[in-house]
Amino acid sequence: MKKFLTAVLSLTMFHSQVFIPIYAEKEQHEKEVSKETVLDFNEFQYVSEHIAEDSVISYSFDGETETYTIMDPHTNEVTDIISVTTPMYSTNSNSNVHTAFLTADKIISGKGETVVKLRFTASVEKYSSGSFRSINALNYTTVGIVASMTDMEFKSKESHARPKTGGYPTTDLSWSYTVYVATSGTVSVALAPYFVSAGFSKTNYFYKIINDAGTFRLY
Repeated sequence: MKKFLTAVLSLTMFHSQVFIPIYAEKEQHEKEVSKETVLDFNEFQYVSEHIAEDSVISYSFDGETETYTIMDPHTNEVTDIISVTTPMYSTNSNSNVHTAFLTADKIISGKGETVVKLRFTASVEKYSSGSFRSINALNYTTVGIVASMTDMEFKSKESHARPKTGGYPTTDLSWSYTVYVATSGTVSVALAPYFVSAGFSKTNYFYKIINDAGTFRLY
């Protein structure tokens, strides 16, 4: 049975917007397969089990970067932002090779405010010729804190990015991370309720273990 995903595609092009309901079908911008959410980009797909099936999802494109914004329909809080950036012009001597930046943001909120925003980024070399595409190399990956309510740091961090084939070239790049994120300074009495609401625990500081994972694949 096909399940309706409560999602809205907001496509911005030439200063106009189109809002289209998204259904769990192959030809749509996203679908659910075995509890996985699939987001369709121009050349990539993003597959994740970490996105709730009732999420509200919007899409935008600015000429170089395609972005999906995922929102919790119950709290109206943004939980994830997934983007693919491919510069229009190749800096590689081979015009068929472009550097693509694959990004997944995880936003942890409490009481309607962002407590911490984490970002996974992978830089890859994408080859395309006609209908053929491949990821020829992984340049680097990073996991970092890009925004936080107060000073925060990683107490520990483990991340992986692996091609499906075990080597390159490949069409699938799977990634995951587990981080132990904690406050690194004094948290005021006024801010403490936001951390509690966001599911942080407290010893001498507030802390939370956060996991995220997904797969970027060419199609």
